[in-house]
Amino acid sequence: MLRDAPQNLSMALNWSGSSFDGAVAAKSAPQGYSEDDIKNGFRIDIGFPKAAFGDRVKMLLSAVTAVLIPLMVLVALSIGVSGAVQSTLGALTQPSEQLPYWLMLDLALVFLGVSLARRLLRKSNDKCQVTVTAVEQPELHAFINHIASLLQGPAPKAVKLDAEVGLVLRPKSLQDAITGNGPEVIIGLPLLYGLSARQLSGVIAHAYAGYSREARLYGYPILCAVDRWLFAHTAAAPAQERVRTAFSAKGKSWLDSLLSPFDALVQWLFNITYGAVSALTFQVSRKVDMAGDIYSARIAGSTEFRSTQFRLRSLHYGQQHAIRELVNSWKHKSLTDNFPALVVGHADTLQLSLR
Repeated sequence: MLRDAPQNLSMALNWSGSSFDGAVAAKSAPQGYSEDDIKNGFRIDIGFPKAAFGDRVKMLLSAVTAVLIPLMVLVALSIGVSGAVQSTLGALTQPSEQLPYWLMLDLALVFLGVSLARRLLRKSNDKCQVTVTAVEQPELHAFINHIASLLQGPAPKAVKLDAEVGLVLRPKSLQDAITGNGPEVIIGLPLLYGLSARQLSGVIAHAYAGYSREARLYGYPILCAVDRWLFAHTAAAPAQERVRTAFSAKGKSWLDSLLSPFDALVQWLFNITYGAVSALTFQVSRKVDMAGDIYSARIAGSTEFRSTQFRLRSLHYGQQHAIRELVNSWKHKSLTDNFPALVVGHADTLQLSLR
């Protein structure tokens, strides 16, 4: 499953059990680690930075804000609909020239509510994810669990694979989001195809910055869950959604055509709400992201951290090229047998030009 796993995984699993001496340095140096990596990396006492009290309070307030803003938007919509319905009922009891306008407003609000309900009830992309158990992929589970233990984070409750270029830690349920229990780890197959085991360890470590003890205690998983839910309903749909739309053989139904203006309005509403939440929580999210960079550099090494940034960038653009090729192949009734390998192939072609 992991590229380069035969030569890298055994060392990764022995980090916690080995003392930091010349033997370890000699073992690490031939694999391309810098002198700084050898002196300061791959240690249990790596001394991850702790957030100041003020930053922890900001994190807590940001989590509360992320929950309150969507609730306030829904409450405002409910009050608006209720007020319009009451005004229409009053106009019906006392007929006037304004009655048609109130009826039109009520009809528009009904269509808006239907459009909002359709979006909220839209099926998630969980069916596009495959759960792999520890029995099926023991190396991958051991790899993730070891990195989680190094960072004093919770072991994942599940490991899933999808076709995106990315790695996400998310709570499995609302209770897990509140309590900060073990998350689901969702790994994009292009990462397993396109990254070395050492690079992948840095990406996993970066994601675990949002599940540190402090982050869990002050509600950062809740903030991430709300932020990710809002993002899923914005115009920036994930690649899987774009591919499903391109491959869909069905044309627009009459209901879709009728609701298209209201769908655009709901889209705009989600974009505004997501933008407001992101703006108000940006400082906290950025500090957690910077902590993730430190985690990644300490676990994978500063040299590998830099190369991983270029590699992830090339994989991102490689996925865009692969999606376009996939859509064109679909039109000509021929599809690739291995989409992650196609992404990595395009990434390899683009990598030199991106530097």
